[in-house]
Amino acid sequence: MGKRCLVWGALAVALLLIPTPALAKTELQDGITIWNEDYTVKADDAVEGDLVVFNGSAILERNSRVEGSVVVWNGNADVAGTIENDLVVTNGTIDLDEDAWVRGNMVCTMNCSVERAPGARVDGTVTEGLALPGLRGFPMERFRSAAPSI
Repeated sequence: MGKRCLVWGALAVALLLIPTPALAKTELQDGITIWNEDYTVKADDAVEGDLVVFNGSAILERNSRVEGSVVVWNGNADVAGTIENDLVVTNGTIDLDEDAWVRGNMVCTMNCSVERAPGARVDGTVTEGLALPGLRGFPMERFRSAAPSI
């Protein structure tokens, strides 16, 4: 019984480690999810729904639009277009061009930095560092650490 569980467990892990091109880019009605590569929204193009990038960067060229939120884990967000909802980056850099417009909140956590050109617009709140409820005013930026790469 124990040996059978070990074999099935090893098989499951092996299947998860096999690179599959279909897993690199998944387009759903709710948006786009990208694994281990960068994704560019070209000028005058739009993404319906959210754009989520793991281990890569999200690049929004001038006059591009994401109709949902943009979430980047272990990568950068280079924004010169419009994000209709929130922008969240963990373990990376947010670079807002002068034409960038984030219509929701912007969150930059865990080893993240923000570069914001004059004219860049964020309509919601801007959170930098690790925000923990109940610790208002506590400088969490001193405790930034690199998130492990997947």
